[in-house]
Amino acid sequence: MIDSDAAPSRARASLVDRLPDELRIVLLLRIVQGRSVAECAEVLTMTEGQVLLTQHRALSVLRARLGTP
Repeated sequence: MIDSDAAPSRARASLVDRLPDELRIVLLLRIVQGRSVAECAEVLTMTEGQVLLTQHRALSVLRARLGTP
């Protein structure tokens, strides 16, 4: 039996995997691991503003690749 959710899930994972390192790392820390902006900033030696901007850019790239607004 084919899992109907598996293919779209793999496709999304592949899109995330193809992000540039900086975008992917911020997205994984914020979304997947659920870390706060402050935690990410400390771990990545970035300002909180840079973390938020990088997260926004990562999500924008994914939206564009998925063709969603």
